[in-house]
Amino acid sequence: MQPLQNDITRFAGRIQIAKRTLLLALLTAVLVVSLISSCNSGSQSDIEAGNTQTQTTAPTSPVTTSVDYGPPVFQVSDMIIKPRVPATGEPFDVSVVVANSGGPGEYRAELTIDEIFQSEGGIEIYDTKVFDQTIDIEANQTKTVVFDSLYLQEGIFIISIEGLEDYIEVGC
Repeated sequence: MQPLQNDITRFAGRIQIAKRTLLLALLTAVLVVSLISSCNSGSQSDIEAGNTQTQTTAPTSPVTTSVDYGPPVFQVSDMIIKPRVPATGEPFDVSVVVANSGGPGEYRAELTIDEIFQSEGGIEIYDTKVFDQTIDIEANQTKTVVFDSLYLQEGIFIISIEGLEDYIEVGC
């Protein structure tokens, strides 16, 4: 008797699952038909005595969609210095790639150039120059920020932007 009772319980459970699946499919079909009919409501066709008449109505309001990406999330990568070893008085450029994986926003890139020298105590910073640029960057967009036509006197310099760091030798 017990195995028969277990079979009946399993069968009843399968019927319940089948009912839920059928109900979900029916609701989905009703929703799809509803969406299709609302999309086609702007145009109606009537056939009367072999003649086709079409009436078009304008939508009452435009359909807009808005996606909230949240606050901007910036990531800086791929710092490039050109040329790598500029001559004294020769301009050079520093560029980075800024990616925004969040919502639209304004990004302020700050370039720091530290002139360094060797002393008895080790490497020391002699002078610091700071440059900045602000860019608008949309959601899920990538832009390149370029600091161009920079000039430095002869020396060795550490270039940094957002934790990315490299060095150049000018006129050495």
